[in-house]
Amino acid sequence: MEGPMFPDQPRDPDDHEAHSDVSGGLASRVLLDRVHATATKEYRPPLVVKLLYWLAFQAPFPYVRNEPSLQAAKARRTIASLMTKFWFGTDHVAPTLDIRCDEKGCIFVTQLIEGQVPKDKKRARAFLRKLTPLFQEVGLPTWQVLALNPKATGNLIETPDGSYKIIDLESGVVNPMMPIGQWIDAIKAGLIPVFDDVFVAKTRKYIEEHRDEIEAALGPEGLRELEAATDEYQDCAEVWQKSELRIWGRLLQLVLKVGSVVLKPLRLLWPPALIGALRTAFRQARDGRRLANDWARGAVERLVEEGSLDPEEGEMALRSLEAPETLAVLGHLGAHIAISVPLRFPFGSVTRFGWVVFFRLRSEARALIRRESDEQLRGARKIHTLTVAVGSALPGLGTFAYLVAEPLRKNRPLLAVLLDEALRKLPFGLYRSQHLAVLTCWLACSGPGVGSRMVQSRWHFLRPHHLVAWVRDAIESLRPHWSLVGGILAVNSVGLIIAGTAFIVTDNRSATFGEFGPMQTLKASQLLLAGVAGYYIYTRFWRLPQAGQRVDAPGSFFWILSGLGLVWLGIDDYFGLHERGGDVLENGLGVTVPLLNNPDDVIVLGYGIIGLTVGAIFFGELLRSRATFPLLATGIGLLVVSLAVDFFAPEGSPSGGLEDPTNIIGAGFLLSAYLVKLREVWSELPAAPESTAVGGLPSEP
Repeated sequence: MEGPMFPDQPRDPDDHEAHSDVSGGLASRVLLDRVHATATKEYRPPLVVKLLYWLAFQAPFPYVRNEPSLQAAKARRTIASLMTKFWFGTDHVAPTLDIRCDEKGCIFVTQLIEGQVPKDKKRARAFLRKLTPLFQEVGLPTWQVLALNPKATGNLIETPDGSYKIIDLESGVVNPMMPIGQWIDAIKAGLIPVFDDVFVAKTRKYIEEHRDEIEAALGPEGLRELEAATDEYQDCAEVWQKSELRIWGRLLQLVLKVGSVVLKPLRLLWPPALIGALRTAFRQARDGRRLANDWARGAVERLVEEGSLDPEEGEMALRSLEAPETLAVLGHLGAHIAISVPLRFPFGSVTRFGWVVFFRLRSEARALIRRESDEQLRGARKIHTLTVAVGSALPGLGTFAYLVAEPLRKNRPLLAVLLDEALRKLPFGLYRSQHLAVLTCWLACSGPGVGSRMVQSRWHFLRPHHLVAWVRDAIESLRPHWSLVGGILAVNSVGLIIAGTAFIVTDNRSATFGEFGPMQTLKASQLLLAGVAGYYIYTRFWRLPQAGQRVDAPGSFFWILSGLGLVWLGIDDYFGLHERGGDVLENGLGVTVPLLNNPDDVIVLGYGIIGLTVGAIFFGELLRSRATFPLLATGIGLLVVSLAVDFFAPEGSPSGGLEDPTNIIGAGFLLSAYLVKLREVWSELPAAPESTAVGGLPSEP
């Protein structure tokens, strides 16, 4: 806050009461200093005013000590001043001169307007009736100028030339009455109850709609001052209102948000709206191929311009757009994009799913009556797959379900480009904050990058002399971490010995290995800790210098993706979620699975397929970490053994005793792998020499 504009004036109004006229309102006392031509307002609200404000906003009356509220009041006066000058050609608002706050409280200093209280009340109220709808139209609060306010004319001073000046725009009570239109504005803004609130969205809209007229009346400087005052009010009001609980307003905002989510799709149930949306969707879908082709070309060209895609690969991706199979997929992808614009969830999901199913059944039927060749049918089966149909039903991301169709899935550069474009649509800035451009660029790299080369040469890697050399390197890399790994495995071994002994003595498995027992707690805790470590590996990696240029940057996504999976597995294992799902399948739906012991084994098998898929995608990246890969491989191997025993071993057989030990030790190896990797990243000790990336893509070390 800058120093006072009137340094010769004492801070305490009591000190110069002798040479000032004292006036006041419901919540304030005003000192009229005719020497300095100032009106100094100090708020001293009575108990009833304080109580009413506290009931409305759960906070003290703001103008006493809350400086941002007074700064907002100053900006509000500026807006009203400029707008009255625009409407009437004359400024009808007394300007704010100073705001001063100290340990005693705040004072609000305005210009002293010479004149008198309006004698002709009828004429004054006519002026207020003319002013109120204008204030309402621009989003300004109306209580202080509302003709229904019995004290409204007391907020005016009639100057010697017969015009009026508003000397008080700051309310003493929560606004009890407003025009009906302002109640609607307040509800939309979530500002109920209302206290001197400017509805900024309405103000900005008014300024934009009358920009040329305002500039002509006030000049460019006046227009800039009006926009600056609006910005200042919004900033100050946000700080002021965030300092208060405002329970009722926040509850209203929550109701509005929930209501918008619930009611938005319901609006489409109105037949004319639904029919209109469907017509728009299918009319645009006819031009889907052009839409998707333009979308794909724009994505390729942008990535080439950004340097994320080599010009040669960009040219190859553009040429691939002309392939017949690619054109067929792009036509349906464009149709899905067009459908998703007017049709939101759930109607968009249902329509996209129906689109896939319709064209698949259409091709099958046409093939039966020999209207399509076998080659055309095979092409349709590659495009309209079950995976595409299920994916298309997903909210939001289902728009891009055709990206997993075979013609695009096998076109690696084009798939990566389109995937990158789809990921840019993620909300909350996730594309940039989570560095997803690195991942899509890595997928697009079809050259001799380190990751792809290591995957392609994995069979070469299995030659005995290469394998022996790699194992030696792994043992050497693990040497600094033996104490950590040994400690984790020792805890697991001791726990198993104690639990096994207790089981032999008591013959009560549930007390040790059963639900919520100590060994299940140990296993779930290790999975959860490993998942949390995966998150910190990812976040710590991206804090390293030039992390995005490192060749192992794509591999960082393995740790956060697998970490999230391990957290889910830990929760599932501890609370038996998949077992409850199995009960629903078996008892509720009557589902039985041949060869497997329990229906819930299908859910666990699904977890395994997802995990192996993620591992296969990042296999080359995992091989780079000499220390963590053996631990991961051992842990996964033990978990596979545990699952095999659970799936196939007969109940009560001796082999069934292997399930819990292999499960717990396997979780220990996984935790060791994640903690070792975390130590490596935290100490910036890469497992192998690193190279940099050129143009956002990995290059040879």
